[in-house]
Amino acid sequence: MLALTAALGATPVSQSKLGVVVLGDDATSRAILAACPAVVVLPLPTNAAAAAQLTVYRQNCSGGIAIARVGDTGMSVDGTTVSLTGSIWVQQVQALAAAGAIDAVEGPSEPLAASPTALAAFWSSFADLINGSPLFRRPVVGALPTGMPGVGATGTNPFCPTADAMRLKTYSWWWSYHARSATMTTDLATELGSTLGFRQIRTDCTLAGFPLVITEAGPAAPRAWQATDDGWLAFLDAQLAQEASVQGAALASAGTGGIASLAPVQAAVLARLANPTPTDGGITDGGTDGGADSGRGSIAPSTPPIGGELNPSTNSGCSTGGPAFLMLALSPVLFFIRRMVRGRARARTR
Repeated sequence: MLALTAALGATPVSQSKLGVVVLGDDATSRAILAACPAVVVLPLPTNAAAAAQLTVYRQNCSGGIAIARVGDTGMSVDGTTVSLTGSIWVQQVQALAAAGAIDAVEGPSEPLAASPTALAAFWSSFADLINGSPLFRRPVVGALPTGMPGVGATGTNPFCPTADAMRLKTYSWWWSYHARSATMTTDLATELGSTLGFRQIRTDCTLAGFPLVITEAGPAAPRAWQATDDGWLAFLDAQLAQEASVQGAALASAGTGGIASLAPVQAAVLARLANPTPTDGGITDGGTDGGADSGRGSIAPSTPPIGGELNPSTNSGCSTGGPAFLMLALSPVLFFIRRMVRGRARARTR
């Protein structure tokens, strides 16, 4: 009974796969976090409010995915990088973990390497560091830029050596991609190379079924978010609903300023979180990795690949044995209560 009461104190995360990169503490970030997005990315140490935000997210939202990001954007990496800076990253994540459960740790955003082999050496050592640290958090590798060179040429994609190395791991890991669009259209053919570019990388590097998280999504710099981007949000939401292995997509600014740059679409994002776009969204899908997915309730295939386990960590309530699942499974009465809790959460966002 006490466990049930505690579970009812938190709002289940949105069934939309949209999330947010939290770069600072402002009205927009507070509003979006209050709506319980499915995925929250917290860059370290740039976001000084990360610990407080994680505490609030964990207390108020049940079943969400929290990802800590370490390292500098565009930093040069090779097989020796982790030995030089890894201890600092571990300390930063440990400090954040004291504020609440972290599901995964992502490395530097869009790192630069002298060769695909050097890039693979870096990500392999980074993954071993995170998995082998006292945190035992799931590593996230890649942070791949939109339009990376070599995509579409099987065997020459620069991320494929990393994928080959990671498939040999016996622990859980995810890979990540940045869905940046210069046009912000809802045309599938136009967006296949940018917003949905991960599909080609997945094919090139034989990553079908391996968990993917889009840790940045939004307009490509220097374009800023505009109020008219609601259509693109609906398009992205609908496309991701069909992707069984995609854990979510964290909306981000265009690369300048803080999360306040999401202000033009704040109302649209809150609306999406409260009322996710139907799976088809009125848009024909251009190919998925696992058929239609009704949303957050079915993110894992029945037989996950080695090193590619899809169940989020149990300490954050994301597994099918967590409180949110039990509330659905216990009885129709609890389902009705859950609906009431969601209703109150949506009312707070209006």
